Amino acid sequence: MATLAFCVILGCIRPLKVMKNSKCSAKMVEELSKIDLEMLSGTLGTGALVDSVWAEGKCKRDLVAVAKDSTLTFHPRFSASLILLFREENWRQLVGDQSIAEVFTEALRIEATGWTWHWGKLGFATGDPGPYGMQIVKCGDAAIRYLLPLLGDHTIRDRYFGQEEATEMAMRQYRTCDFAAFYIAEILHYKLIHLQDLNGRDAAINRMRSDLRL
Repeated sequence: MATLAFCVILGCIRPLKVMKNSKCSAKMVEELSKIDLEMLSGTLGTGALVDSVWAEGKCKRDLVAVAKDSTLTFHPRFSASLILLFREENWRQLVGDQSIAEVFTEALRIEATGWTWHWGKLGFATGDPGPYGMQIVKCGDAAIRYLLPLLGDHTIRDRYFGQEEATEMAMRQYRTCDFAAFYIAEILHYKLIHLQDLNGRDAAINRMRSDLRL
């Protein structure tokens, strides 16, 4: 009730009729579109940027509406999704797996976070999908349709922190398709071997597609 009262005082609860073909307020979308995505994603929920967006009248209701609205562009939807991820415990239930999968796979495709470590460290025994790759994996089957097109994307992803780690990951030359394949394998419980050789890795991905009839 306190949150609702807070939003009413600040004028957040209002008819959302400004954006044509959208359920979201134009002001909210405009503000979310101005956020530096690399800076926002790098905070992992800490710092003044997230605090200010969450506290200064950016109500949960509007953030959920933006994150779910497929008529909007990627930038405001990903901004809203990240803020909800950082601040709202039940955000996945509010936004839904399909919307989350759509937005986070696009973020992977264009490397919107600016750093590859957000999406995991492939080839390691832990099989770490990273903080944002995990959001895709948690979507389960709903993510498969969005991941499949990325299996043909051979863009190298090698931006990691630390000289030693960055050098090692650069040598491995993991690509967008490798991350997509890893997430699919995690979702469908398929054993995918991450080979050092690119041709061998491509063969493993093709084998997975054949085995799983993807």
